[in-house]
Amino acid sequence: MLTIIYLLLPLLLLVLLGFSLAKLEFLDKAQLQGLTKFTFYLIIPAFLLLNMSQANLQADGLWPSVLSFYLSVVAVYGLCLLIAYFAFKQKMIAAPTWALSACYSNTVLVGIPVIIASLGQAASVNVFVIIACHSLILFSLTFFITAKASCQQQRWFSIFKGLVVNPVVMPLTLGLMINLIDLPMPSVLLNTLTLLAKPALPCALFVLGASLSLYRLQGQWYSSIVASIVKLALLPAVVLGVGQYLFGLTGQVLAVVVILSACPLGVNAYLMAVNLKQHQVAVASTVVLTTLLSTVTLPLWVYYLL
Repeated sequence: MLTIIYLLLPLLLLVLLGFSLAKLEFLDKAQLQGLTKFTFYLIIPAFLLLNMSQANLQADGLWPSVLSFYLSVVAVYGLCLLIAYFAFKQKMIAAPTWALSACYSNTVLVGIPVIIASLGQAASVNVFVIIACHSLILFSLTFFITAKASCQQQRWFSIFKGLVVNPVVMPLTLGLMINLIDLPMPSVLLNTLTLLAKPALPCALFVLGASLSLYRLQGQWYSSIVASIVKLALLPAVVLGVGQYLFGLTGQVLAVVVILSACPLGVNAYLMAVNLKQHQVAVASTVVLTTLLSTVTLPLWVYYLL
C-alpha cells in the first residue's frame, strides 16, 4: 500500500502545487486562463493525437475492456436517472445532469497519469480508445434526454456539434482515423507532436489543481455525497464485476478500466451543468468532493487491483 501511495504522491503534489499557487495568486486570473488554454487546446490534444495514432488496436483484451467499461457506465447512468427521478423527486430535465455527475470520470487529467504511474506506459494502450468516446457518449446522453424533456432538439443539435470538435474528442478521433488507415506521419510532424506531448501530464495535473481553487464545497450536500459514493465506489465496483465475470478480464487490462471508472468527477461536467442550467452548485461541490476523496479511494483501488 505504501508503494502505491509513493507512486501516486508526485501526482498529488502537482495538483496541490497548482491549487496553492492559484490560491496565493501567484498566477492571476488571466495567466491561469492562458495556461489552461495552452494545456487543453494544444499540448493535451497533441498528447492524445500522438498516442491514439500509435495505439495497438489489436491489443489483447482491448474491445472487451471497452465494452465492460461502457456497459457499466451506461447501466449506472440509467440507475442514477431513476434515483434522481424517483428518490430525489427531480424533474427529467434536471435528472440527467445529476446522473452525469455520478458517472463522468476525469479520465484525461487524473486517469492517464495514475495509470501510467502505477501500471506503466504500456498499460495506457487501452486508455485512449476508452476515453475517445467517453465525453461523446455521456454528454450526448445527457443532452439528448434534457433536450427531449425540454423540447429543445435544435439546441441539443448545436451543442452536440460543438462536442464533436472539442479538444479531447477531435484529436482522439483524428488519431483513430490515422491509426485505422495506417497513414504514415511525417517525421517533422511526429517530432513536433512528441515535444508538445511531453509536458502534457504534469501541466494537466497542475491546471487541475489550479482549477479546483475556483470551486467551493457549498449547498446541496446530500445529492453531492450520494453522487460521490456512486462515482468513487459503486461505479468502479460494477466495472470490476462486469469486466471480471462477464468478459473475463484480468491483470492490467482489468485494472485500467476500474481505475478509469474510479477517477473523480471531471471538471467538464460542471461546464455542462452551467450550459444546461441544472445543478450547478451540486455538480461543482461534487467535483471538489470526489477529487478530495479520491486521494484516499484511488490508492485503495490500485492496491486492490495490483
